[in-house]
Amino acid sequence: MCDPTTQITIDKFKGKAVGKELLGAFFLWVTEPEESLSFFAQDGVEKASNLQKGSEFTFHHEHKDWILTIETTSCELVTGRWKDGDNWEPDQSYQAQAGVTVPDDKNAVAANV
Repeated sequence: MCDPTTQITIDKFKGKAVGKELLGAFFLWVTEPEESLSFFAQDGVEKASNLQKGSEFTFHHEHKDWILTIETTSCELVTGRWKDGDNWEPDQSYQAQAGVTVPDDKNAVAANV
């Protein structure tokens, strides 16, 4: 069972600079009624819940709609793909890890998954 207090934070993305808007968003494991993930924006507002490996979900953030998919999960890592409402294709990848800190200046981060 995964620790529901451990934030799994998006710290890497592949794609155009607009992906930096996802940096600092995070997943948390929920253990009841069954183990699943919830997704939160950087400000801690929950955007999606009851997520599993293979889930695809849409949420509104930074003045646009986003679609994220979850490809792999573990207690400390989530990977998947993202699209933003301005450019639906092609999917770009992201990685979220436990125990990472994302710099306040998201423009300074340009990481590839």
